[in-house]
Amino acid sequence: MIRQPQKSLREKICYSAQIEAGYRKYVKMFGALISLREFSELYWERANGSKAKIPKAMDAAFVDSHDDPQREIKAAIDRFNASQATESKRIATDKIDATIRRLDDLQCTELEDRDRPYYEHRLAA
Repeated sequence: MIRQPQKSLREKICYSAQIEAGYRKYVKMFGALISLREFSELYWERANGSKAKIPKAMDAAFVDSHDDPQREIKAAIDRFNASQATESKRIATDKIDATIRRLDDLQCTELEDRDRPYYEHRLAA
């Protein structure tokens, strides 16, 4: 029987937990803290079109917001998530529509102008 190598603790924990642990280690090593105002600016910028990548573990820290600055951050997270959901829905709808058009083309039995090669249009003119 072949034994699988055991995974390290770091490989066993989820990405969000790794982010949280990494942030705590960073704070401990360098003593650097990010203020709520800086968090607020970061999340506001992302909600308004910035391409900032923020791990979900950081978003999760604001789920149970109790004071106004944290509620503002939570509102920015919610706005961003809503815009992402809307965009994902638009993309999915476009892909579905394109697939339906291709399926309709496959079922079509009559030749249409768009089915003719490009050079036939040029020769006919």
